[in-house]
Amino acid sequence: MLCRTATGLVAVRDACKRGETQINPGALGLGSTLLVRDVNDSLVGPVVDLRWPDPLWGQGGPVALGALTVLRKVGEIVLALGVDGAGFRKPAYIDSGFLNFESADCSGPLLLSDRYAPQTDAPLWVLPVVHGSIAYYISARSFVSERAVNSFVVFTDEFNCGAEWGGHFVPPDRCCIQKSTTLRVAAAATLDLTTLGLVPPFHVEGP
Repeated sequence: MLCRTATGLVAVRDACKRGETQINPGALGLGSTLLVRDVNDSLVGPVVDLRWPDPLWGQGGPVALGALTVLRKVGEIVLALGVDGAGFRKPAYIDSGFLNFESADCSGPLLLSDRYAPQTDAPLWVLPVVHGSIAYYISARSFVSERAVNSFVVFTDEFNCGAEWGGHFVPPDRCCIQKSTTLRVAAAATLDLTTLGLVPPFHVEGP
């Protein structure tokens, strides 16, 4: 839910703190008083867009009709997550430059391409990419730098990993490909969405 603090700031919380006032997204000019809840009526998040932009393309690209964008605060980060009745939305396609590594065997810290970075150094929210139950994101534009990478991951099956990519398959769907290059990347932050305890189907609550 959205809460107005004593100083006038707006915070995204599971429940407003003492002295704070719950407000509707519509009161902020977001154009919606809708909330998305799970099968147990637990809050998924307030609706901030009646569309969901695919993270690969951003706000200017194609959208998934029938899906919504909700805000969900996790720690100090507010994630803009795509949802529909079946749960959290996943991109129809994740490009081959998505997950990169400095190692040659796809081990160690995850590095995301800068195309997935926020367009500001102090974003109020970030748009993650969801694969399986994991949301990957870059929390600030300032974290991006040019770095040497020596391997990357493609999500595919075992046959295509070998036949198309000539890579090493890691079940259930990772294909590790060795390739040395220099890219603009940032360390990936991750969230296992199952830890939120939300159970599909999701539904909309509103006027």
